Order: sequence, then C-alpha cells, then structure tokens
Amino acid sequence: MLIDLRKLSGIYLICGKTDLRRGIDGLAGVVSDQYELNPYSRALFLFCGTRKDRFKALYWDGDGFLLLYKRIENGRLQWPTTQKEVRRLHPKQLQRLLSGWGLESTIKHNRPSKKHLVSTVQTVSLVVSSLQRQRNEGSAMTQTTEDLLAQALKEIQLLKEQVAFLNRKLYGVRSEKMTDPNQLSLLEDPSVFTEPEQTGRQSEEEVVASPRKPKRKRSEGIAADLPVEETLITREASVCEHGHQLVAVGKHFVRTEIEHVPGRLYQNQIFEQTYKCVACEEADGDSHLYQAEAPRALFPHSMATPSLVAEVLHQKYTMASPLFRQLHEWARAGVLISETTLANWVIGAARLVQPVYDLLGRVLSVQPFLQGDETPFQVLREPGKTAQSKSYIWVKRSIKMAPQQVVFYAYGDTRSGKFAKSLYTNFSGVLQCDGYAGYNALTEIDRAGCWAHVRRKFFDDAKKSGTLHETVPLKLLNQMFALEKSWTSLDAKARRQQRDAHLRPVIDEFWSWCDAADIPLKSTLGKAVTYAQNQRRSLNRVLEYGELELSNNAAERAMKTFVIGRKNWLFATSPAGADANAIWMTLIETAKANGLDPRAYIRLLLEQLSQLPEFPTEEQLEACLPWNQTFTGTAQSTVA
Repeated sequence: MLIDLRKLSGIYLICGKTDLRRGIDGLAGVVSDQYELNPYSRALFLFCGTRKDRFKALYWDGDGFLLLYKRIENGRLQWPTTQKEVRRLHPKQLQRLLSGWGLESTIKHNRPSKKHLVSTVQTVSLVVSSLQRQRNEGSAMTQTTEDLLAQALKEIQLLKEQVAFLNRKLYGVRSEKMTDPNQLSLLEDPSVFTEPEQTGRQSEEEVVASPRKPKRKRSEGIAADLPVEETLITREASVCEHGHQLVAVGKHFVRTEIEHVPGRLYQNQIFEQTYKCVACEEADGDSHLYQAEAPRALFPHSMATPSLVAEVLHQKYTMASPLFRQLHEWARAGVLISETTLANWVIGAARLVQPVYDLLGRVLSVQPFLQGDETPFQVLREPGKTAQSKSYIWVKRSIKMAPQQVVFYAYGDTRSGKFAKSLYTNFSGVLQCDGYAGYNALTEIDRAGCWAHVRRKFFDDAKKSGTLHETVPLKLLNQMFALEKSWTSLDAKARRQQRDAHLRPVIDEFWSWCDAADIPLKSTLGKAVTYAQNQRRSLNRVLEYGELELSNNAAERAMKTFVIGRKNWLFATSPAGADANAIWMTLIETAKANGLDPRAYIRLLLEQLSQLPEFPTEEQLEACLPWNQTFTGTAQSTVA
C-alpha cells in the first residue's frame, strides 16, 4: 500500500452509505461537517458506497490529499451500513480488510446429492429438537425479561426528560410566560368592545373624558450644588497684527462641561478672553476686538469631557459596571443623565479613537506569532438575525515575548472560517489557538495547538467519577507543564533546546499511548484522544518554536476579562454597540498589557484625538500608541 501505517494518527471507518462519486473535497467535507473530524490530521478515512464491492480511502500526507480507490472482483465487503457513525480501526484490522479477511465471498450452489439431503434432514431435526428444549427452558425467564425491559424503557424516558430539561435551561428561551389553551381571547369576538352590555341603567348623557396628563419625562441636567470652576482661555499672541499691545476687556462664555477627577466631580465653565487694541482704535476710530479660541469640545453641544467619558468607560470595561447601573451613581454625584446619552458617548468616542484601534490591528499583523480565541456574544438588533441568535467576539493578541503587547478584540456576526480569514488578513506567521474547525480556513498561516485544551479534556475524563484519578495520559500532560514552568525565564533559543532534550520524549510517550489506546470513540476518554490526535501536527509545533507557550492561556485570560463584563452587560443592543465594545476592550486591555493606567490612558487619548483633524496622519496616530513614553508618561500604572 502507498501509505505507511506506522505514521497514521488514526484509521477511521465511515459507517453507512457514502456517495462514492464524491471527490477529494466532497469526502473531506463529509469528514469535517458530518463527523466533526479533521481531514488534515494524517488519519486514514475509509468510505463505502451502496454497492459493497468497492471503497475509497482519503489521506492527507502533509503536502496534499491521497485518494485511493479499490474494487473487489469476487465478493463483497462486510461494511456496517445500518447507521451513520464512525469507528476507529487498528492497523491490523485494516490489513485484514485489505487482504480479504473482511470479504463475504460468493458461493457457487451445486445440485445436492441424495446422501447429502438425508444428512441435512437429520441435522435439521437435531437443531429443531435443540431449539424446542431451549424454548421450554427459557419460557420461565420470559416474564422476568419483559419486566426488566419495561423498567429500562421507563428509566430511558426519565433520562430523556432530564436531558431535555437541562438543554432548555442551557440553550432555551428563559421566558416563563404561559398561555392557557382553554382561555378564550377577548379579541376573537369584536362585539366585546363595540357593543356594550345593556342593563337598562345606563345614562344617556355624553361622558367627556378628561385629558390624560402626559407622562413626565426624566430630564437631564446638573445639580445646583455641584461645584463650579471657571477656565479662561487666553490668546497666545498678546499684540495685534500691527504690533500694538492688546488690553483685556471681557470674556465670552463658551460652554459648561463636567470634569471628573477620581473622587471629585465639578462643573467647568469655559470662557474665551476678549481683547481690544486701544492704539488701533485711536488711529482709525474703529473698534478692534480679538477673541481667544477654546479647544474643541469632545462632542458638540454636550457636557461630556475626556475625563468624564474616560470614567464611564473605566467603570464599564475595567470594573464591568453596565451603563444602567452607573446612572444611579452619577445621579447621586449630581449629574442626571439617561442611559441613551451614556451609550451615545461610548459609541461616539469609539468612532473618534477607531483610527488608533485600526493601527493596533496593523501592528499585530506584522508580528510573527499570535494567539487567538473567540466567545459568543448576543446582539439584539442585528440585521437578518433574531435577538436570540449568537454573534461572536474574537480576540487575537501578542505572545508573551513580543516587545509590543497588543490585545485586539473584534466583533463578528458569525463563527465561520470566513470571518477568521478576514480577521487574520495580511498575517503570515504562526497562530496558536484551540482545535476549532473555523481556523482551518487559514491556509496561509501555520497553526500551533494548545496543550491546555488537550489536558482539560483528559482531566474531565479523570474526574468523571467525582474523584480525580490521575490516568496515564493526564500524568504525562502534567509532566509537560511542570517541565515548561521551569523554563519560563529562558529566551526562545534556550527554551527550544530544553524542549528538544526533555519535553520531546514526554510528548512522544504521550502519542504512543494514544496510538495504542483501544477505547470507544464516544466515551469521554475516546473524545479526548480523538481531539488530541486531530491536532497532532499543530500541537508538536511547540517543539519547533521556543517563542511559543505550551498553551494559549494568555488569549483565554484576555477573553475571560470580556466574559466577566458580558455577565454584567448581558448583550449589546446594536452592531454599533458591539463594535464599540471591541474597540474599548482593545484599548483598555492593551494599555494594561503595557503597564498603563487604562483610565488615564483613555483620557489622554480622547484629549489628543479630539483636537486632531478629521483624518489624522499615521505619525499623529503612532504618537498615541501605549508604548510611546512621550505620550503616556502620565498614564504609567503602579499595578499592571
């Protein structure tokens, strides 16, 4: 055979009838879509059609797919076709199948002789007598068997109900609204509202309904006792265009803003100083007035300031406090504001800082190593989708050894490989992630696996009885992480050398155990082995690159920060809100990863970008990145 069976990560028998007219892509799709297996895992997949005299085999050898086809001339294959499932074979079982052991040979029927018929009749008589004795002996057990069967069916039904209940609790709509089928609707009879009941006591006088007072809307404003401070904007030049000294003659009110200093809130009334030139007025008799120019407001006609919005963002994304919960705190502090206004501030400020967000994405795309993860997120008003449908937040981040740390979040309405390709456009390095099949679409990059995900599945199997029993594979995995912990301070080259000398033998022993394991595929241990073997090539990449960690836990920790916030925010109302969440999580987590105080960094960012032109230059944006010490000097954090 063209394939070395010793190099196979597994041999899978696809039960049921497969359309053998399918080519390589079609059969690979059957493996990944119907059976959730990885066709690129160097495993051999066997398929049989309606006629059992031929089969196909699919195998990925690292450079491309091999498609083998065999037709049996004499006989038929004994192939399980009663149900759609996948079975795992040993190499010896495959060799038997290919050498003819699994064939049901055709038999030529010759005309029997008289002697043969007599012998056959005697044999049949003996078999009938034996069956009668067995029937008599088993009649006493029939009732017991029926009772056991009835009891088993009841238990199965109870278990099905429990599974359905748990599925509803996990995935179903949580509304407890009930409708009584016997309750008649008042709307079914139009006379209920159009024909009032006549009792003979009704008055003929016309009743004039008093107008209902309109519902009082909650007003927004500032408490009267909130402290007030004035900021007077002066003119940079103290002389007029003729060189004469200007004299201050008054001030012009511009706006009132709310400034926030941790622990203190106050009104900042901004004035522009007004000047006049006395010399020019004496020369020509006309008034020559000059006005200082105040900085642009963060939002037109709004009391929002960078410090106030930075505090709102800090409370939501760093402290996981939703906007509705913040309303009461702001009201107690003296600022009455609606949730809609707060949401508009969050989205509007996100649009302002989006050029920096996009630049961080471009910085990541040129780094050689990344880690990635994704998690569900609910968006209520997403076009073309119901409110209960799932959207996703994706994260990609720098590895621990990267000189510039970036944690980048992105909102996507799907978990498909199409969005993964758009997220990792222009990236051609190594991506460390879990075994989710959506990453298979990233054909231009190398994937590295996560050993923590593998260990988690073996840990779940070891604890299935309620108490932890350290199995052989779990012991090997624990040994891997213990070795890795002792090399955390090493550089990439030294760590790769240590892995090659000490980690490689442990990994080889782990794969040897998986290859020799004879366990049901649907068991928890079988699923753990299958998950690991499907990613053997990507998991072994940690031996090639010392820069990589043994797991992508850094990306998972970044996603956990978002999940904590999601438990409090619950959802985003619109895609614009979901995009804003991704932008602010990116800037705040990137600031934290670079040792900055996220609240101070966001305030500096809003102050700087609000004064730049609508389309800032690349140099202006690079000056705002969190590793620029000139820009972030005052945002250094004592706690990273």
